[in-house]
Amino acid sequence: MSYLTNPYRYAVAGWSWESDLSSSTGWATSDATAISVDTTNEVITWTVSRGTNDSIVFDLETFMGEAVSDEEWVLRFKTSWSAIGDSAGNQQWFGLSSVDESGSHNTNQYFIGFMTAYWTFNVATRKSLRSIESYNTGLDNHGDYEAEISRTIDTYYFYEIKRTSSTTFELSVSSTDAYTKDIVSAQTITIIDTLVNLRYVKFVNENAGSGTDGTASTSATFQFINDTSTPP
Repeated sequence: MSYLTNPYRYAVAGWSWESDLSSSTGWATSDATAISVDTTNEVITWTVSRGTNDSIVFDLETFMGEAVSDEEWVLRFKTSWSAIGDSAGNQQWFGLSSVDESGSHNTNQYFIGFMTAYWTFNVATRKSLRSIESYNTGLDNHGDYEAEISRTIDTYYFYEIKRTSSTTFELSVSSTDAYTKDIVSAQTITIIDTLVNLRYVKFVNENAGSGTDGTASTSATFQFINDTSTPP
């Protein structure tokens, strides 16, 4: 086990960054009442609403002392929901962005990741997984892959976002931290090589409209490796 002299967290077993959220150092939130690091329980807690910018980021570039690769990297984390409402107010975006917590979901930004939602009234937003790629625009209506996943309350789902080249990334979902991709296999999404300047791990809600339906999540166990698409 190797340790790096860094106030944020140590890197273990080859990961460029790994955080168990026992510290909030390096994380920045736009609204701590809605989304923040709970260091006691070592999770990010998120009470989802619509109409204000609720986002949290971790600056990978500052932590690593180098830019996030425009060709290869892997991000892993797990998320569980204590409640999932049924409305247009529960959309959540997860991924890597070029813009920090000051930028809402409809702020122009480069982004690779996914969005979760559940709204039975509208088939366009009831998908529980949608890939998202954004070329310095807002995060609405971007994504070539969609899946309806039956999410069980208080159950962790393990998400992997993997950039495999300048023009592709992969998205998968697993039921355990073995990342076997048993829920959603590795889906390859084609992008344009101008999708660059990613530096922040970012979670963000929908800034447009208003409302809340009780949706709430926790996320934990973050791992990131730079300059390769092969986890250590």
